[in-house]
Amino acid sequence: MEKIKTDLLLKHLFKNPATKLIEIILGKKVDWQLLQDTDLKIVKNREADLVVKLEDNTILHIEIQSTNDPSMPYRMFEYFYLITDKYKPKDLIQVCIYIGKEPLKMSDKIQFSDWTYRYRLIDMKDVPCRELAKSPNITDKLLAGLCKIEDPKFYVENVIKEIKKANPKDRKELFTLFLEISKIRNNIEEEIRSYITQ
Repeated sequence: MEKIKTDLLLKHLFKNPATKLIEIILGKKVDWQLLQDTDLKIVKNREADLVVKLEDNTILHIEIQSTNDPSMPYRMFEYFYLITDKYKPKDLIQVCIYIGKEPLKMSDKIQFSDWTYRYRLIDMKDVPCRELAKSPNITDKLLAGLCKIEDPKFYVENVIKEIKKANPKDRKELFTLFLEISKIRNNIEEEIRSYITQ
């Protein structure tokens, strides 16, 4: 599975959206509204993965990254300008969530002589899997597959059980997303294969 297709699937997951993951990122429960128009134009087109407006007019911007990209701080800085210029928020919280297999090596800042630009950089492997897996939201449960899972068999069985409970027209898409996530985390892919062949 090529990186672009994986990223598009994960963008779809966030737009479903993952309420518990947003609470974990912010460290509190919030009311928020998804901003649908995330197409940001300057000289080139940029489309943000997820942009939501919080109850206090703060904007939360989340990017999903599956590889270590040394230019990520500059991309986030570009988004910083484009989002603040378009929405004029009270405040802007920017988060890059790294979902790759390799150890995280990206920087979370650009250091200038007089000031520093910084954004939050989260390795999905460090997110508490149990909290996401316990969420009633199927998107959170699926995203838990990107965390460090202590019991892959238990996780796989529970997610498949939840997918079976979903609306019949959504089941195929949810299972496809589950398979894509499993390709990022090998221990889950092996467990899914084992489950299917039982």
